[in-house]
Amino acid sequence: EVTQETVPIFAEYVARTEANATVEIRARVEGVLEGIFFKDGSRVKKRQVLFQIEPAPYEAALRDAEAKLAKAEADLYLAQKNVELVKAQAGEAQAKAQLAKADQDVARLRPLAKESAVPQQELDTAIASQLVAQAELDAAAATVQNTELTTETYVLQAEAAIEGAKAAVVTAELDLAYTRILSPIDGEIGRKLVDQGNLVGRGDSTLLAVVSAVEPMKAVFSISETDYLAMARRHLSSETGEVKPEAERERMFELILADDSVFPEKGWFSAAENVLDIETGTLTMETTFPNPKHFLRPNQFARIRFPVSEKENAILVPQRAVLRSQGANTVYLVGENNTVALRSISIQTTVGENVLVLEGVVPGDQVVLEGHQKVRPGMKVVPTAGTQSGGGQ
Repeated sequence: EVTQETVPIFAEYVARTEANATVEIRARVEGVLEGIFFKDGSRVKKRQVLFQIEPAPYEAALRDAEAKLAKAEADLYLAQKNVELVKAQAGEAQAKAQLAKADQDVARLRPLAKESAVPQQELDTAIASQLVAQAELDAAAATVQNTELTTETYVLQAEAAIEGAKAAVVTAELDLAYTRILSPIDGEIGRKLVDQGNLVGRGDSTLLAVVSAVEPMKAVFSISETDYLAMARRHLSSETGEVKPEAERERMFELILADDSVFPEKGWFSAAENVLDIETGTLTMETTFPNPKHFLRPNQFARIRFPVSEKENAILVPQRAVLRSQGANTVYLVGENNTVALRSISIQTTVGENVLVLEGVVPGDQVVLEGHQKVRPGMKVVPTAGTQSGGGQ
């Protein structure tokens, strides 16, 4: 019996699979390739060692950088101790003491000379000694000031040298680390592109292999503007314009592979381009499919099938009842008095095991599922109730 119900309308497009991430593994330092630690085409884990470049030159460079850092730290220690400044300050203190003694001698001899108790020459000698002591004190003070400036400069230079030495150590550590090349992601690695024993990294970062993250796998396709509008009305929020949360989680996409087999895992919507292609009038969409067994590979071509809208009160006829010939679609109807009639129908699309009929039959009509070779228009039959799984005549 022809039925009537609300059914989803499906669309189908050509799609191409893409890895969730693809990373080129390159040599970042120069050296001889000493080891390769994976099998071509195998699965690899994040931080798994893939290649080893000869580390000896970079170990030596690191030790040299560490030695220079130690020397810079020692220079800073000496500069901070202010040995020269201490000596200069001691000289200044000695000059101050000598000037104080000279001042005392002049103060003592001046009244005695005035009373002729001591010779005037002795006073003149004391005054000269006082002037010399003052000059020596001024020179010592200048030396202290100059040494303070010099010491400050030495400290700043030593601190700068330490920073430069630390940077050199970090660079040397990085270069040494780059000799062990690790996988940046979980995924599947392709063929090795350089054999063990070759010099790599000279002049450029040599490409060694490519790793692709294939769990999950993306499928990318371009949808027509008409189907996009139908999907948008169904799955976009009328308030925010964003994909409804339940639609993001709904696994409504089927992937039909090149051999017409259906991939067992269903996919979900993950992203869409923000503008339509003005030349084709299509919108690029991206879906995500679980790929636990790594069965899907990047750049496979497939067909993607998904519901774009719903049709209410759709008239459905089992596909088994439809006769197709020269582009025409017909069914055998069992009418009054169990008389068979041939009826042309217009089909819109396939819905599961049924076809959606636009015209030609109405709900309640009975169609022949089996025995098409036996019946002819106008003949009477004895029908039995049938189902999609068979049985009816």
